[in-house]
Amino acid sequence: MSTKQSSQRPQTRVTKTMSPDQPGAIKLAREYGESLICVRYRCNAELTTRYTTVELLLQETPIQRSTEALKLIQVQMPWDDAELRKKAAEMGASWNCNTKRWTMPLYVARALGLTERVRK
Repeated sequence: MSTKQSSQRPQTRVTKTMSPDQPGAIKLAREYGESLICVRYRCNAELTTRYTTVELLLQETPIQRSTEALKLIQVQMPWDDAELRKKAAEMGASWNCNTKRWTMPLYVARALGLTERVRK
């Protein structure tokens, strides 16, 4: 296996992603144990070379959020943006039928780019 500089690595595309319990990844799961997240097969643009890569969990650290980031705020979102509402709900936002606004932590509003829609 050659050790190329990252700037010299060929452009690749993922052709298959497998969880550790799938055939083709079991051998690597035995080697890497519980830290193996997934195995990916990649091919170069010419489809002449296949690369096997692994994604490993190296460290697990709780996120320390400031009390300001955890503060609940009211956000007004357009009804015609169903995808945005779905993302907000997945991140912990909830619809408040009394105020007709979404309630979410400030960090969620920041992550979704909704800080300009915060209502007092």
